[in-house]
Amino acid sequence: MAGGLFSAIWTDLFQIHVALVGFIASAGYVLYTRGFSNLLAAVPVEKLDTTGLLSIGGGALTNWAGLVSLALGNAMALDFMERVFAADSPNTAKRGCYYAGVLTIVIGACATILGLAAIPTIPTIGDTRMVLPTFATNHLPFWMGMMVFLGVLGASMSTANGAILVISVVLARNIVQRWTPRNFTDRELLNLSRFMAIPTALAAGLLAWWKPEPGILLVVAFDIVFAGCVVPLFLGVYWKKATSLSAIMAVVAGTTCRAIAYFVTPPTWAGLDTLLPPVVSLAAFYITAKLTAKGSEAEANTGVLAAEGAN
Repeated sequence: MAGGLFSAIWTDLFQIHVALVGFIASAGYVLYTRGFSNLLAAVPVEKLDTTGLLSIGGGALTNWAGLVSLALGNAMALDFMERVFAADSPNTAKRGCYYAGVLTIVIGACATILGLAAIPTIPTIGDTRMVLPTFATNHLPFWMGMMVFLGVLGASMSTANGAILVISVVLARNIVQRWTPRNFTDRELLNLSRFMAIPTALAAGLLAWWKPEPGILLVVAFDIVFAGCVVPLFLGVYWKKATSLSAIMAVVAGTTCRAIAYFVTPPTWAGLDTLLPPVVSLAAFYITAKLTAKGSEAEANTGVLAAEGAN
């Protein structure tokens, strides 16, 4: 609330690099003490089965749906966009994305190595979400386990503070100011944004208490965004014939399709309820853009002629 975007970025910088050091050190320790070939040899054959990615009966649709929605849906994440918009230049934003992408691959690879080591080390565990904490606590040197814990906590905090910040600003600027006749000064809008952080954080806390499943909630959030908003974002930026009405229709069609598919998709085809709505959103966007393109071109030409006439 006090520092805004600068406070979020500086704390993120510290938190994420703690995670980076912890995961790289832990993965290096596991590889040094056990060896990569020994890690793979200790993994049961059924754990190396690729059916989950290649067979519909093995859940490939569900797995690919999760991968695609997280990959593309994240492009619409508000906390990601706030950092891009706040960059001092397009090159800075681009370099930041490449840097974050490389770090994501590195941390993901390290987490995978820890997961491989945990399979034979912790063969039976009641809650699979406790694999990493259990392995870090009981099978890593104390300082490495502590760094892994701090890294996971830091990643959660960096996501939370960015989301709280941007939701507060959106509520103040896009909701309150837009729908009230009063025109706020910059100082008043800043104070309103800070105030909005309080109900935002309280709502987040209540949601976490009601459903303490951050992984599932993250997938659901990106799933919904993927259904209706990814197509308008990309086509709105890269297709010159895009119109505001086509974007609205794409959002409505994709989101509605996702809601209906949630209830009507049979379990055997789970995953299609995620992969199909963006296709419907794309069709709605394209058809509406084609139908409204002439009207928008006429409006643009009228504006040009009016400007020339005024000159």
